[in-house]
Amino acid sequence: MQTLEAIHRRVLNRTCRVHGSACGMRNRQGKVSRQSQLKYYREASTTSASSSPPSHVVVLGAGISGLTSAFYLQRRYPDTKITVLEEQKRIGGWIKTNTVDLGSEYGRVVLETGPRTLRAVSHELLELVNLLQLQSQLVLTPKSSPAATKRYLHLSKPDGNGLKALPSSPLNLFVSPFFFTLVSSVILERYWPANRILPIKVPEDDKEAMSLQMKVYDDESVDSFLTRRFGEKVARLLGSALVHGVYAADSRVLSLRASFPSLWDAEDRGRGSVIGGILRAKKEVKDSLLDTGDMLKIMSDVSVFSFRNGISAIPDALERVLSASPSTNIRLSTKVNSIQPSGDGFLVRLQTGETVSASHLISALPLHILGGLVPPNQSLPHLNFNPSSTVQVINFVFACSRADLHPEGFGYLKPRPANGYDGPDRGILGTVFDSCALSDQDTAGSKPITKVTVMCGGPYSHSTSNLSVDRILDELFIHLGKKRMEPIHVEVHEQRDCIPTPLVGHLERMDHLRRILREEPWNGRLQVIGAGVNGAGIADCVQAARAGAFGV
Repeated sequence: MQTLEAIHRRVLNRTCRVHGSACGMRNRQGKVSRQSQLKYYREASTTSASSSPPSHVVVLGAGISGLTSAFYLQRRYPDTKITVLEEQKRIGGWIKTNTVDLGSEYGRVVLETGPRTLRAVSHELLELVNLLQLQSQLVLTPKSSPAATKRYLHLSKPDGNGLKALPSSPLNLFVSPFFFTLVSSVILERYWPANRILPIKVPEDDKEAMSLQMKVYDDESVDSFLTRRFGEKVARLLGSALVHGVYAADSRVLSLRASFPSLWDAEDRGRGSVIGGILRAKKEVKDSLLDTGDMLKIMSDVSVFSFRNGISAIPDALERVLSASPSTNIRLSTKVNSIQPSGDGFLVRLQTGETVSASHLISALPLHILGGLVPPNQSLPHLNFNPSSTVQVINFVFACSRADLHPEGFGYLKPRPANGYDGPDRGILGTVFDSCALSDQDTAGSKPITKVTVMCGGPYSHSTSNLSVDRILDELFIHLGKKRMEPIHVEVHEQRDCIPTPLVGHLERMDHLRRILREEPWNGRLQVIGAGVNGAGIADCVQAARAGAFGV
C-alpha cells in the first residue's frame, strides 16, 4: 500500500508534467520545491480529492484514535456530517490526567492514569501537535538528561539483587553489570548461522485455529526470536522487561513482527544475523511532507515529551476543535448496540432505540467489542483472537526530595521471574520516576515532593483487584533499597483490558481482515483502527487514525 505522501507526490509531479512551468511548482532546475510540495500537501489534506465526499461518517469511540480520525476527516471534508459516538461520559479513552492540589506546602501535581510520555520520533504525532497548536504547553525531556540516559532493571535472585543500570552508551557497557551477557551474545550472534524456521503452509481460513499447535505464520514471539538469536538469558532478562514496559504482556506470546518489526527486518537485511542487519542499515532520510511546522526543530534534542497539563492535552484539544464545527457532533454516554450494512451505508442502532444512518464508519473500538456489534451472519474474522492486559496503575506522592527516594533516571522495569508468573512475586511490572522526567508539570510548594507511578498486573496470574497497596508499597521500597516512607497522596486505578496483546501472526490476520472489509457487504466503507489493530502506542494510534480518515 502506498503512503499518503507518496500519492501526493505522484499527483503533484503529474500536475507539473501536464502544465509545465506554468504550474509554478518547479524551480529553475526543474525540480519541485519543498515549499511547493508542502503547499500542495496542505491543500490536499484539507480538500476532498473525490467529486462526491461522504455524506455522513460515524466514528465509534472517542479515544485518541477516534478523535484523531474525526479531526482529519473534518479537515479533509469540512462540509461532511461527522458523528462521534462514545459509551463513556468522557473523551480520551485510556488517556486520563488528574491534577491534584496538595496545598501551599506541597503545591500542585499532575498524575497520569495511562500513558505519561511520548517519544519525539513519529512525524504524524508531531504534525498533530502542530495542527492543534500545543507548542506552548510542551514539557520536554532532553536527550542528555538523567531521565533519558539512566534506566534500570530490578533483578531478584538468582539473576541478581536490586536495581542495575542499563548501559546508555557503548562506553557505559564496559562498567555495566550486563557486560558479559550482552557482549558475548552480540559477538556470537554475528557468527551464528541463520536459524529462522519457515512456516507450514495451510489454508488461510485454518491458520488462526492451527496457530496454537504449529508454526503457520511467518512470525514468532519476542521471546522465541531473542532466544534464537541471543540466548535465553537476554530474552528473559531484557526482552521480557521491555515487553512489560510497553505491552504489560508475556514476551513468550507477543508477536515480534507486530511489536518490534525493526528486529525482524534487521535479520532479513543481515541474511540471518540481527547485528549484521543493524550494521548494514542505511540511515533513513525522512523527507516528510507532513505539516509539522517547527516541531522537528523543537524536538531535535528531545528524548520524550508531555504537556503542562499532561497527555490529556491532546484529546482535550481535539475535542475543542471538533466541537467548534457545526458539522461535527460528539455524543457521550451513547452505547451502540449493533451496526448493520444497508445499501450504500450502515444503520447504527443505539441502546436508546435510535437508529443513525451513515455512509461510512470508522471503528476505533476494541476489536472484541466491534465483534459483538456486527450481524452474526456477516461476522468479521479475528476480532476475538487477541487477549488484552489489565494493569493496576498506582500513583504515589512522597514528601521528600528525589535523592531521598530513588536514583536519578526514568525508572525501572522488572523482567519475568525465573520461576514464571505463578510464583510469590507481587506483580510489579515497573516503576516510573515521574518527578525526574516530568517535574516541570508540577507547581512547587514550600516543601519538596517526589512522585512515582507503579504498574502491576499484566501477565501475572493473580488478579489486580486482589493486590494490596500496602504490600505493593513494601515491595517498592525493597526494590529501591530504602526504608519505607508513607506517601502523602495515593491514587489507584485498575485499567481493565487496556493494552491489546497482538499474538503471533497478528499482521497476517489484520491483512486478512482488511481484505474482507473491501468485499461485500462492507465495500470498503468500514475502516477498523485502534490499538488492537495497528499498535498500542499513542503514535501508532495517531498514524493509523490519520490514514483511516484519508481512506474514507
